[in-house]
Amino acid sequence: MRTMNSYASPRLANLATWQLSRAAARSHRVLHEHLAAEGASGYEYRVLAALGDLGPASQADLGRAAALDRRDVTHTVRDLHARKLVIRRADPDDSRQMLVELTTAGAAMLERLDLVVDEVQDVVLAGLTPAQRRTLVHLLDKLS
Repeated sequence: MRTMNSYASPRLANLATWQLSRAAARSHRVLHEHLAAEGASGYEYRVLAALGDLGPASQADLGRAAALDRRDVTHTVRDLHARKLVIRRADPDDSRQMLVELTTAGAAMLERLDLVVDEVQDVVLAGLTPAQRRTLVHLLDKLS
């Protein structure tokens, strides 16, 4: 069992859900601070990362891959397009649908943000060994 810290009673400190919530809040804060320093938001990174993994994709596919709702994808793609990080073009298989694709600048931004996210992993998980990090990711995957 975990020892009490200055932020929680022993009852709370020994609850996995309490610890997950605290860790998530810290991780979220660190991630968004680091992304903001690079001029990006969490949603923008998620969409760029999904495009990096999928290649050209519909906004519906991006939403599923980035775990974002349709409206958030629409606003994020619009912002990324305005910054010339993505282009939108007609789907050659379905002219009613638009595909979103990384530009060269978008791919470069994704590379920079991947480095930032790697750094965030090191900051947030600094107290864990590489093996413990892999175990944590494995266990968290089982919960989601």
